[in-house]
Amino acid sequence: MNKILSNVVIHKDYSKDIVRVLRSSKSDELIRRKLSKYHENDIADAIKLLDKDTRIRLYKILGVDWTAEIFSYLEDTPEYIEEFMTELSVDEAADVLEKMDADDAVDILDNVSEEERQALLEQIPDGGAITENPQNAIAADNKTKNDGNISLLTEEEQSALQGQDDELKKNEEILNLKMQHSLKLKQEIGSFVDENPQIAAKLIQNWLLTGGGNDGRNRGK
Repeated sequence: MNKILSNVVIHKDYSKDIVRVLRSSKSDELIRRKLSKYHENDIADAIKLLDKDTRIRLYKILGVDWTAEIFSYLEDTPEYIEEFMTELSVDEAADVLEKMDADDAVDILDNVSEEERQALLEQIPDGGAITENPQNAIAADNKTKNDGNISLLTEEEQSALQGQDDELKKNEEILNLKMQHSLKLKQEIGSFVDENPQIAAKLIQNWLLTGGGNDGRNRGK
């Protein structure tokens, strides 16, 4: 019995602890510090237990970036998304969406009313691209992140990385060229055999007798 229980992973529910923190009379700065100890997924669970006024206070405590991160964990509970988004002003909600990954932003927009969606998209630069072609929006979002990671490298590291890319491209070109030559040679040999079967058979016979490697020479001895 104990062995079975030892293999069970129990995830503690922190949402009620977070709710108590938010309903306390502590300052916003102290609440923010306490919330930093919890995972965004736990805070997202706690938001569902709060009243509207407490949630609005929470959004101000969290700020745009942190709110965006927490809202990304609401995709499994779409019934809350529209309610929470409308508690923010259109400008605030649009700022939150801009900070989210493209795929998370698409999930949010899919769960609000058409009127709300249009109002938000009007506030987001190139917002129409998110709903018209979400895959391209996600790809562009990933590219932006990759470009940001590259910009963190020193000039020397970027130069070395570029040199590796150039060398890789050069090796790929050489390999492709060799494969093309090999394929062309095989095609020419095949055509020769098809057009001159007797000559080809004679050449193969001679090669086996005289030039077929050490085995042929050893047999000759």
